[in-house]
Amino acid sequence: MDGSDQGLECLRLLNEIIADFDELLKEDRFRGIDKIKTVGSTYMAVVGLIPEYKIQPNDPNSVRRHMTALIEYVKAMRHSLQEINSHSYNNFMLRVGKSAFN
Repeated sequence: MDGSDQGLECLRLLNEIIADFDELLKEDRFRGIDKIKTVGSTYMAVVGLIPEYKIQPNDPNSVRRHMTALIEYVKAMRHSLQEINSHSYNNFMLRVGKSAFN
């Protein structure tokens, strides 16, 4: 393959990964999670900002439900990425971080 074919394949795989992550958000259990944007290979999603699913800070069950959904989403993302890796002979890895808004 020449350089441009490898670049196109890389973009195709990145698009597949992002599409799979977006598809996960359609599941009912992830309805409180909102995709903010993608920038390059960075996929940004948050929990608790959608008005009808806002976190109620004084309700420990609300916080627990939202954090559990987010953890389950990360697990689903990792599983999806493992599937892509197994079919494409790659070793993409998922890094997860957090940010706190006041």
